[in-house]
Amino acid sequence: MHVQAPRSVQSLKELDGQTVAVDLPDSSTFVTAINVFDRLGIKPHLLYLEPRLALDLLRKGEIDAIVAVEGKPLQWLSQVRDPNLHLVPVGYEKSLQDEYLPSKLSATDYPNLVSETEPVQTIAAEAILASYNWPANSDRYRRLSLLVESLFSKIVQLQRPPFHPKWNEMAVKAPVAGWTRFPAAQEWINRNLPSAETVSATVPAPARAPAAGRPVNRDDPLYREFLEWRANRANAANRR
Repeated sequence: MHVQAPRSVQSLKELDGQTVAVDLPDSSTFVTAINVFDRLGIKPHLLYLEPRLALDLLRKGEIDAIVAVEGKPLQWLSQVRDPNLHLVPVGYEKSLQDEYLPSKLSATDYPNLVSETEPVQTIAAEAILASYNWPANSDRYRRLSLLVESLFSKIVQLQRPPFHPKWNEMAVKAPVAGWTRFPAAQEWINRNLPSAETVSATVPAPARAPAAGRPVNRDDPLYREFLEWRANRANAANRR
């Protein structure tokens, strides 16, 4: 989680009531920002704008911060050279610990924004590539199988420059509690990584998809704002 703001902003709590760009609705940044602000009791005014486009507004002082939840290092962020801007730390508060992991941003990631002696503490989230459980004789299953073969066979190549460093963290053998591995993916693992042959056999398939995070508080102003945005988008689509 990257939070960029003027150097006068030293903590997330200072963004309470301020204008913060959180990317477009339904993006990972949007979802994470709403969840984190809610858990920390922070109520900023949200601006639905892509971080790269919001950067100019931040420099002009028209907004107070930008949130971006993406794998580090972000190319556009690593190119920022503005002495008035920095990355705001995100503390590993107790209210965040059941859903996120502690992480940090270093000068290696962002030499123009982070001190070499003081990394910036932040949080991180795990990501999973999930698919619908299509019947084995369907065209969708066949297409997913082709994706598995193409992607998995190139993982070693993707983990080398010039590709993004986050590919090094991809773990095709890792089990996920409550989920069953896509059969074609398990077959690829069995052929190419036989020591992991029984990894997914111990993971039971859920009767229904597990809920992500806490139940939604429907009285939360941020949630009502999201519902209003979604309704406006649906109305706009109907008028086309």
